[in-house]
Amino acid sequence: MSNPELESEILSRLTQLETSFSEKLSRLEEELEETRLLLPDVYRYGKLRDLLASGRWKEADAETTKVMQEIAGNDRETVCTPEDITNFCGNGVRILDRLWRKYSEDRFGFSIQLHMYHGLGGNLTTLRAYDNEILNRLGEELGWYKNKRWLDFDEFDFSEPLASGSLPCYCWTSPYRPKIAHCFLMRLIECGM
Repeated sequence: MSNPELESEILSRLTQLETSFSEKLSRLEEELEETRLLLPDVYRYGKLRDLLASGRWKEADAETTKVMQEIAGNDRETVCTPEDITNFCGNGVRILDRLWRKYSEDRFGFSIQLHMYHGLGGNLTTLRAYDNEILNRLGEELGWYKNKRWLDFDEFDFSEPLASGSLPCYCWTSPYRPKIAHCFLMRLIECGM
């Protein structure tokens, strides 16, 4: 005997279970991929991951710059230079971006910043032309550029609700601004972000 209501209910429940299973499987695959990428460099990214997981954004921001300098082969404990950025490898920037996006629930990360830059009309051509107008507008949206000047890192208020995309920011506070910002955004595009 056929019971259409029961069959429909069972089919509906199976569909729900399949959807739930697919979502969980997708999350596990993402976590596995992150772990696979971090495994060879767990010593390099472990501290950053822990800072991000605990929501310690300011410390994570400074640690991000340290990791970037290490990847670029810079043993100085100072701000990033344009040369550091050009030596920065694609896989490293992807790992940093993935960590920031994961632990901020897609509020922060380099790819978020690049997406915002594109949204303001920025592209590789405007970067190569060193178009500061678009860069300044990005800085205003992120809270890095106020009253026609770029803020220093110690001027950022990490206690207020932070704008989407505003972190990581430490590497942007270089005395080489705005050149370093142009170099960094170009590097993100070159890395396929």
